Amino acid sequence: KNVANSNGYDWDKVQTTSGKIGYVASIYLQSIETEQPPNNEIVSTDEISIDTNEKIIYCLPEVTFKDVNDSFIGKSISVKLIDGTEITDLETSLGTGMQIIVEDNIYQIIKSGDINGDGQIKASDYVLIKNYIMGTGKISI
Repeated sequence: KNVANSNGYDWDKVQTTSGKIGYVASIYLQSIETEQPPNNEIVSTDEISIDTNEKIIYCLPEVTFKDVNDSFIGKSISVKLIDGTEITDLETSLGTGMQIIVEDNIYQIIKSGDINGDGQIKASDYVLIKNYIMGTGKISI
């Protein structure tokens, strides 16, 4: 509510149910009372966006297994590397291509900037992107 004033408007920070965040002039907003759905057990944050339809988890570079675990309220999850090895350390940094298994659902991790799936943003990721753009390489995970 009222995070900024500009051009004669009060601006409010809003978040969609999918986790996207933006700003809207408050005169265009209407407050409504709604109950949370009883099975709303998934939480998206500024660092993590969960697409339950496509089964994809988009995350920023600093996201760890613990962060994703905390997004699935009351559910046990497991993480597997691209080669199928299971991760147990909650402080493990996630990488593009890893899988998050939540009950019967398998989610794919896409980490911003991590093209090769090693969980780190390095020059090797840049080289893969550059080669793809130049038409001299493929990107596959």
